[in-house]
Amino acid sequence: MFADFGIVNFWTYLLGATLIVLAPGPETMFVIKTSITSGIKRGFAAIFSILLSDVLLV
Repeated sequence: MFADFGIVNFWTYLLGATLIVLAPGPETMFVIKTSITSGIKRGFAAIFSILLSDVLLV
């Protein structure tokens, strides 16, 4: 089913995708900076935009 998309083992893919999303990186500093400078509402907007981009790209 997922082999057409290059996914050989779905559970391995899911584990790898989850670890990539949960690993801290530059987006963590971006969210912290945005929350401090623009407030909590913009901080949550930054979080949701990063999550959306991760879902679309992974």
